[in-house]
Amino acid sequence: MRRLSLLILLVFAVEISIYAQQYFIKSYSTENGLPTNIITGVCQDKQGHMWFSTYMGISRYDGFSFTNFTIENGLKSKGYRKILCDEKGVVWAIPNGYSESVVFFENEKWNSLTSGNKKKSNYLASFGVLYKNDKPIVCIGGYSGVEIWKDNEWHQYDISPLEASNRVFNINTHNNTFYISSA
Repeated sequence: MRRLSLLILLVFAVEISIYAQQYFIKSYSTENGLPTNIITGVCQDKQGHMWFSTYMGISRYDGFSFTNFTIENGLKSKGYRKILCDEKGVVWAIPNGYSESVVFFENEKWNSLTSGNKKKSNYLASFGVLYKNDKPIVCIGGYSGVEIWKDNEWHQYDISPLEASNRVFNINTHNNTFYISSA
């Protein structure tokens, strides 16, 4: 009887664990209002809107429809590589290349930070934003080290004296510190 009870318990335990959790997945494309099917970055703001960086601008999704932002809506560049929503609710995006400005969406308007000291590489890989005394500090990284926007000006920093090792692949922020991964 004891073995039979254990066997029944084991069968119910195995049967319960067979059912996997299912997630709702919905795909969006140009048919739903995106300007392109090539999405380079995504984030969610404090109001629950989803933001997408694309090679054809920036899109905001409110759960029902897309609003697409382009140069005509105040963006400084056609294409954007990465996007993030910061701790204050400001949406930031970096362009595909160094020659364009970093943009941020605040009070329903696109604003930009002027371009910094641009080196020979035009590839941007990642960026992060943190605040000191309520002022943003922006760190962008690419194939020419990092540039940091602080006190209304850009500062260029090399990660390595060797050009091949001066590549930044990812930037994260935690506890008011930038963490950088490089080659």
